[in-house]
Amino acid sequence: MHHGRTFTLTTDVPAVNIDRIVLVRPMAATHQTETEQRVIRLMSSVAGPNSISATMPNGWHPHGLAPAGYYMLFVLDTDNVPSVARFIELH
Repeated sequence: MHHGRTFTLTTDVPAVNIDRIVLVRPMAATHQTETEQRVIRLMSSVAGPNSISATMPNGWHPHGLAPAGYYMLFVLDTDNVPSVARFIELH
């Protein structure tokens, strides 16, 4: 996936039951501190009965919000139940 690009997800549940889509940076803890851990909520909207359109964060300098790298992509429903994560590479 690329910074700033919009993509479409299909779901097993009706899109109106989806609350949010988030990226979670995997942990790489050293010395009891994880400075890379982050959860980033994506801008999203219903695109169809079982599909959602979402936009990746932009890649403008200094890339502080979402640096390039691997993330877990989760879809959370209105009951805050997450999907199984999908690993994506943001660049």
